Amino acid sequence: MFTLPPGIMQAPVTPFTKDFEVDYDTVEKLVNFHTETPGNTGILALYNKAEPHSLTIEERKKIAEVTIKAVDGRLPTIIHVGHPSTDVVVELSKHAESIGADGIVAITPYYWATTQDEIYAHFARVFSSVDIAVMAYNNPGGTEAGAVSPDVYLRLMERFPNFVGMKDVSFAMDTFTEYSRALQEARPGFSIMTGLEWLAGSVPVGNIGSFGSGGAVAPKLTYDLWDALQEERWDDAYPLQLRVAELIRHIKYQYPSSVKVAMELMGRPVGPCRPPLPSGDEDTRRRMEHVLNEFNIPETEKYGW
Repeated sequence: MFTLPPGIMQAPVTPFTKDFEVDYDTVEKLVNFHTETPGNTGILALYNKAEPHSLTIEERKKIAEVTIKAVDGRLPTIIHVGHPSTDVVVELSKHAESIGADGIVAITPYYWATTQDEIYAHFARVFSSVDIAVMAYNNPGGTEAGAVSPDVYLRLMERFPNFVGMKDVSFAMDTFTEYSRALQEARPGFSIMTGLEWLAGSVPVGNIGSFGSGGAVAPKLTYDLWDALQEERWDDAYPLQLRVAELIRHIKYQYPSSVKVAMELMGRPVGPCRPPLPSGDEDTRRRMEHVLNEFNIPETEKYGW
């Protein structure tokens, strides 16, 4: 069974044309950029900053297909299949398996205020629909249900050997630490990741990496942080984490349009966000220019494709 590689996996945005159509040629170009960037350990397609909630089911499937074809086995590739409908998540999961994805990741159904038992039933049906690796995605701030109990994950773990990991976006160290303790005690080697590159505080308590957002703009900076933590160079890791934190602080303003603005400033234009999301105003552009210049990112990172 596939296991998640330690490190930072990149999650591409969705490029759009000026008419808000998916730009599949740039999808391929962007996936190739991330795949060929030294330090990247995998690709996560259709993650939140890819605006999956604004895409049709057919668009999501085609982006997944273009991604798998572009990666061409060079890195592990995971498809985010989250949706409020269990039927749709099962459909997207089966599609991901059919096109050769290494795994899927499914968020707790958003919008609905589901109970813990209903969340378990949702994941159980999704996990049983495929044989490839599956991951759960805990995002209490983005779902009406709130945080998922560790007991739900433990029940799933007992039943599904293909349940290989989870991503926690609670941004709460007590929550993450309890997940890490409970789940890794139950199954040593079970993979737990954080959202964004909040690594310095979480790696010592079991975090194996993250799905990158800062890495879309400054991949070398985030990989340098990861390497410093793995080599226990704490004096290097601390200032690197502070830089990454400042970059993330600006990225979270008008996210994900801020990411697209920063990518354009780094010579990798990917078009606007699809409505209702804004496409980045002048304030966003000034913010991103400031943080890029403050950390000398245009000179220390690759410019362009």
